[in-house]
Amino acid sequence: MAAVGFRFESGVAFLRLESAVTGNALDHALLADLGAAWSRAEGDPECRVVVLEAEGAGFSRGMDLAAAFGEDGRVARPEAFELYIDLLAGFCRSPRPVVARVE
Repeated sequence: MAAVGFRFESGVAFLRLESAVTGNALDHALLADLGAAWSRAEGDPECRVVVLEAEGAGFSRGMDLAAAFGEDGRVARPEAFELYIDLLAGFCRSPRPVVARVE
């Protein structure tokens, strides 16, 4: 099951975090899926705006630090941090508005 859903309606790309059981924690799998959905939205010339949304009671718990760091406290998954930074940079650089629909 994908950690991020994607739908496109009338020029709007909806990227939905779909890991409510983990509080939509940003682990490597969710970040990779979000990156793929983001690329899909950015690559569509019909896309005018991107909406980030999430299932569950909270939007996201944030970075899953337990998954990112090993038991010795060293970074176990540096690529997760790279994915995160790349996504944030993409959101900031996008010519399209990026809206977080937080309830």
